[in-house]
Amino acid sequence: MKTFWVTFRIGDSIAGGRTYEQCYDAFTSAIAKYTDDYWDDPTSFAMFSTTGTIAQIALDCRPAISPTYDMFLIGELDKASAIVCGLGVDDAVFRLMPYAKHI
Repeated sequence: MKTFWVTFRIGDSIAGGRTYEQCYDAFTSAIAKYTDDYWDDPTSFAMFSTTGTIAQIALDCRPAISPTYDMFLIGELDKASAIVCGLGVDDAVFRLMPYAKHI
């Protein structure tokens, strides 16, 4: 099992015909399908353990958001691995995590 963290920003306007609540629920459901061992007390952060890969998780989370308005950054603990999805990602992410990939 690997442990991952994800932080995300979901806009408060209707995007792609979905409300904030619908996007939030879809996003957290995409994560929850990988495990029942996760922590998501903060509103825009979750940590979880799974046998899934970072690429699988990112691809499952992408349709849950509207990448034109929303974004997420997922990383694997203890490994230099991260994926960013969405627009409006500050270049600082890539300076601080030069290994991060954008999908």
